[in-house]
Amino acid sequence: MFRITRETIQAAFVSGMSSAQVFECLRAASKKPLPGNVEKQINDWFAQGRCVVFSTPVLFRCPDKETALRVQAIAGRQLGAISDTILELADTAKLPVILKKLRKNGVSSQAAEQDRVRDSPRMA
Repeated sequence: MFRITRETIQAAFVSGMSSAQVFECLRAASKKPLPGNVEKQINDWFAQGRCVVFSTPVLFRCPDKETALRVQAIAGRQLGAISDTILELADTAKLPVILKKLRKNGVSSQAAEQDRVRDSPRMA
């Protein structure tokens, strides 16, 4: 037996189902047509659903605004500003090229402590 609640419809949305798929399942399981108010409510709940995309960018934490501007000028459009001193590289595949450009232009860089520990080889 199906329970049509906000939670079950949100669970369907989060699992990747469309409202059309939910209606198809409900129609296949029911001998009677779905009432119009039920269809409207399901459509409303689906309309409330939102998707977000998350990723792991590389952040450049600069000591001051002038350094951030210099780094941005060297890297070009690859870096976006999050604040006056924090820059973001969304395409991490371009990191080696940007680091090489920075070194060539007299800007040193180092990985944050947690990244050095995470990326270092572990002894068994």
